[in-house]
Amino acid sequence: RPGRVAGSGSDPLWERSGVAVLLLVLLIGGAVAWLHSRGPSQATLRGADSRVALSPVAKPLRVLIGTGRATYTDRSGGQWGPDQYCTGGDSFSGPPAKIAATEDPSIFLGGRRGLLHCVFPVAAGMYEAHLYFAETSDVQDASRNVIFAFGGKPVVNLDVVDSAPGTFTATERIIPGITTGVDGKVHLDFINADAYVNAVELIPAATSKIAVINCRPQPQKQ
Repeated sequence: RPGRVAGSGSDPLWERSGVAVLLLVLLIGGAVAWLHSRGPSQATLRGADSRVALSPVAKPLRVLIGTGRATYTDRSGGQWGPDQYCTGGDSFSGPPAKIAATEDPSIFLGGRRGLLHCVFPVAAGMYEAHLYFAETSDVQDASRNVIFAFGGKPVVNLDVVDSAPGTFTATERIIPGITTGVDGKVHLDFINADAYVNAVELIPAATSKIAVINCRPQPQKQ
C-alpha cells in the first residue's frame, strides 16, 4: 500500500488520532492548573516549617584569651582560636615554660588580666563552660582570687593558687548550665582587678549537670 502523500486528501484515521491527542493535552493542562491553584501541600508546608525551625548546629568554641595568640591544636585534636571576643583589662604573655598538670602548656602561656567583658557568639542552646588558669607570674602570692560570672549565673570566686595548687600549675573550673542570652550569645564578666584567665572552652550540653570531664589538666606522675 503506497504511503500517504501530502496534499493527496484527508485520512479519517489520522484526523481522529489528532483530535484525541489534542484532548489529552487539554486534560493534562487543566489538571496541572488545578494542582497549582491548591497551593503547596500540607506535607510540603510541614517540611518548610521544620527547615525554618532548625537552629545552627552547636559546636565547641575554644578560645585562647589575650591578643596576639596563634591558632593552636591541642593533644586531643581540639582547635583553639585567637581571642576576638574579650575587651578590657590587659593582655599578657610569657616565654615557653613548664606548666605542671597539663599536656598543653601553650594554652597557659598567655591571657588577659583585669576587668574583662567577653561575648562569645555560639548557636543558641545550653553549654558547659571550661575556664583554664595557671599562675605564671613571679609574684609568690599565697592566693590569687578570680571573681567572674556568666550572664544569669551566680558569681564565682576562685582561688587559682589554692585550686592548682601552687604557681606554674594548670587548673580548670567547670561551670555547667550556661545558656545563650537574648542576643544569642554567651556573656562572661571578670569583676575584680586581679582577675585573669588563660583560655575559655564552651562545649554544647544537653543538661545543666556537668556532662564533660575534660582531663586536659592532669597531675604529674611521680
